[in-house]
Amino acid sequence: MVVWNAGGSLRVLRTMYWVHTPKTATEFTRTLLSLACGVGAFNFATVDTSNPARIDGDCHGKRSELQAGREHGWMHMPIPPTLHTELHTVVMSFRSPAQRILSAANHVEKCVGAHGVVACNCCWFGGGIVSHGASWGWTQEDRMSTFNATLTRGTQGFLSTLNGVGALSGCMTKMLLGIGCQERHALTIAEVERAKRYVMKLGFVMISGQPGHAYERSVCLLHSRFGGTVYNFEVSSYSDKDRRHHNESILRGYPDYEDTVIYSAAVARFEFEWAANPQANRCMQAVRTYSTHHSK
Repeated sequence: MVVWNAGGSLRVLRTMYWVHTPKTATEFTRTLLSLACGVGAFNFATVDTSNPARIDGDCHGKRSELQAGREHGWMHMPIPPTLHTELHTVVMSFRSPAQRILSAANHVEKCVGAHGVVACNCCWFGGGIVSHGASWGWTQEDRMSTFNATLTRGTQGFLSTLNGVGALSGCMTKMLLGIGCQERHALTIAEVERAKRYVMKLGFVMISGQPGHAYERSVCLLHSRFGGTVYNFEVSSYSDKDRRHHNESILRGYPDYEDTVIYSAAVARFEFEWAANPQANRCMQAVRTYSTHHSK
């Protein structure tokens, strides 16, 4: 079902490369790939954390060849050096650093609690395009030790283990620079500043998990800038209540300075582009109207 139609084309996002930062809404793939590949390319209504969209080919050049094909799913892939001169083709998702980290811990805790450490098949190891974008960027050793600590000590085990090896903070910053999310890497001030400049050159910044319906606003802003149709599966979970918010008090002692800088830059850019695109507000009005009529 059509919720809103902006018209337009996908010229600006041709050869799109999707940097899906872990725990920043797999569902946004519904919007990106239905726009790039067509609404019939996948059963997009079924896309969620456990079921990413897998589509043959590069959708007539609208997807980067680095991510084309059914073997690619979650797209947890940092920006490769070859694309640092073509950042206009890159779409990247951002989320409050504290909320992203806590969501990651919660995800791992649920997985190891339900399946055990060895059988928990999430958040694979290896960086770059290894594991076809399923990787969180950590080593196999760090992944297993974190899983074990999370099983026995919950979120505190997750936090302390990754922090102890220098792999907890700076996920979004690292992915901008071509480094895996949970990879061991001590970011320098110069690297953070370079990543901040990259934020301003990306083709599109998507904001997830922020109060004020950031996810739906991201859907609407993308369409208002690049055209196409907003389908009901893109905003099916919309509600007047904001999405789950994790209690951040547990993070005392685990600040993420690097990603705080990067996230602030992404939000500032997003809000600037929102203000410059009046169609985005019209789209949100249509989303609210659709939600009102279909939630009864």
